[in-house]
Amino acid sequence: MKLNKELKILSIVAIVVLLASFGIYQLVNTEKKSTSDVAFNLSVGISNFSEGSQDAKVTVVEFFDPECETCAEVSPYIKNEMKFYHGKVRWVFRYMAYHPSSSFAIHILEAARNQNLYFEAMALLFEKQHIWGAKHGGSEPSLPKEKELLEIIASLPGINLKKLKEDMKNSDIDKLIEKDKFDGTSAGVTGTPTLFVNNKIVMPLSLDKMIEGIEAGIKIVY
Repeated sequence: MKLNKELKILSIVAIVVLLASFGIYQLVNTEKKSTSDVAFNLSVGISNFSEGSQDAKVTVVEFFDPECETCAEVSPYIKNEMKFYHGKVRWVFRYMAYHPSSSFAIHILEAARNQNLYFEAMALLFEKQHIWGAKHGGSEPSLPKEKELLEIIASLPGINLKKLKEDMKNSDIDKLIEKDKFDGTSAGVTGTPTLFVNNKIVMPLSLDKMIEGIEAGIKIVY
């Protein structure tokens, strides 16, 4: 009887251990799946500005801040690679608004997008960033430089300023900024620019590493 009682106790302990192990396995796999899903969503970016076919097998996602000095410096090189890989790579641009004027500048970009002037507006804002943007290591202004930004974008050839100002009021832009912030933070974005190639973060950040990832993707699918 004593032996049977001990066997029963051992059986119960074994079942508890088995159930606990299964629970941990499920938790780990759920976390892995969640992270994977977040990463996958980075490349979808249906509401974000993108260049290239949505069916492209290689996708580069850039999280950037229009007030970020490094983003301004990197932008011309990104555009060169866009030309070089034309027809093979889809490029998606997402936002991380870290600075006082970032959100207002993003509203300008999205409104210019409605006039098919997204890249032109981006290039102009980067070019004139020294006028309206906060400096790294400096004291940032407490309020966005809205007046300066509007004066700058008004000089863009072909822009309809009245329409731009109206389109900037669209609340969907705020939702887009929040969605990008959530997705970016969930995927490990801690600064700008941050690049992903086919859902894999480019680390350490460099154009060579980005190109390496693109080339690896192209070799697999083409």
